[in-house]
Amino acid sequence: MNGHQQRLERLAGGFKVDSLDDPDMMRTVWDRIVQLDGVAQKVPPPQEGETLREWYARRGCPVSQ
Repeated sequence: MNGHQQRLERLAGGFKVDSLDDPDMMRTVWDRIVQLDGVAQKVPPPQEGETLREWYARRGCPVSQ
């Protein structure tokens, strides 16, 4: 597991992040983060169908495969 996945899991209250390439996982993780602490106000939301890997790249933090 890489640091990006670990950070997301912490933000999502321990929710297991299985894939950085699954759009459904992105939406689930995002919804958990918003429910827990409103961090969504500080971070841009995912675009429709965007994966976690794409979301990180759009924010200037590319994740290698």
